[in-house]
Amino acid sequence: MTDVNPYANTVVEDDGPTELTFDSIIELEDYQRMLRRSFPERALVIVLISLLGFTAIAPLVLVASISIWRRDTEIPLPVILFSLVFGAIAVAVYRYFFHSDRRVMRSIEKHPDLLGIVRGRLTAAGMTLDDGVRHHWFSPRQLVTAVISPAGIRIPLTDDPYRFLAMTERIFDHYSVKTAKGLRERWFEYARDPSDDVPSMWDEVNPPPGDAIHFHGAVTMQQSTRTPRTLVLLIANLVGAAALLSIAGTDTSFFSSWSDYFMVGYGVFALFNGIRSAWFYYKGTRQQTWNQRGWTSGEELAIQWTSVGIRISLSEIERVEILDEVIVLSSQSGGSYYLMRIHFESEADWETLCNRCQKLASSMSITPAIPSSG
Repeated sequence: MTDVNPYANTVVEDDGPTELTFDSIIELEDYQRMLRRSFPERALVIVLISLLGFTAIAPLVLVASISIWRRDTEIPLPVILFSLVFGAIAVAVYRYFFHSDRRVMRSIEKHPDLLGIVRGRLTAAGMTLDDGVRHHWFSPRQLVTAVISPAGIRIPLTDDPYRFLAMTERIFDHYSVKTAKGLRERWFEYARDPSDDVPSMWDEVNPPPGDAIHFHGAVTMQQSTRTPRTLVLLIANLVGAAALLSIAGTDTSFFSSWSDYFMVGYGVFALFNGIRSAWFYYKGTRQQTWNQRGWTSGEELAIQWTSVGIRISLSEIERVEILDEVIVLSSQSGGSYYLMRIHFESEADWETLCNRCQKLASSMSITPAIPSSG
């Protein structure tokens, strides 16, 4: 007979929770807490502020030095006024363009959806999020860029460093850095080798109703590149490059320290980006292609792209454009959704969608575009 120790530990330890749930509200304090400047941005701020400060102080110092050398105790009033005015301008430029508080407020004013209700969960297959109006899905490929820290999880939404979800630790029911890092490892695995389980999460949280008609396929559109953001990048990069390279060209003792090489290198980098932005702005449009699938019913639209998805109520649609081969729905949040004729399974489904959109436009006093003859 085998002896059994009644005091032995029979508890089997697991790896802990495999998901993070949340049901809270992202507030301005959360966004400010998760805000981080990138190294190039910090370096550019330091360089530009130094240039502005030098320009404001240099004339005053120069005139004061000459006055001391000539034993003249008076400094011309125009020089004093110039330094004061330019110094005030330098402070105003810093406060408006570079100070984090002002930058935060401009970002929130432009994208108010960064704050508000968030309900959902983070799992190995991605993230589901309900903001009280729309239902969102983020794939592992979208989440691999998330920044995990004891303060929470910062989830970038686009390439804009100020457009992100500030999921601080208080947002979660039970936040764990270990669990978050474990999820990120799984996201990397899925992103490298996506499996069939990833799209199923979208289907699980967005089941189509009985009257849904389905679509899938690739969309190719000409997107405008003459946007305010492109113009701002163009001007900022060219001005920064001109300032840095002008100093390099006039200073005879340049390249005497590593900081000189940094300024020239950053000036060339800014010049390259400025020329690139100018080229995009000059072209006017850029062709973009993406894959999408989803469904639309009499009440909702659900659409999934490669890495993200959204389900919205048709009551959010404020503009309907019906053409021969495509229907464009524009929402109150600024999103545009392109439904292509060839993506539907039958001509009957396309006719059903056209009738629904005509009815939607009529009920909301929207004037749809007149289809071209064909």
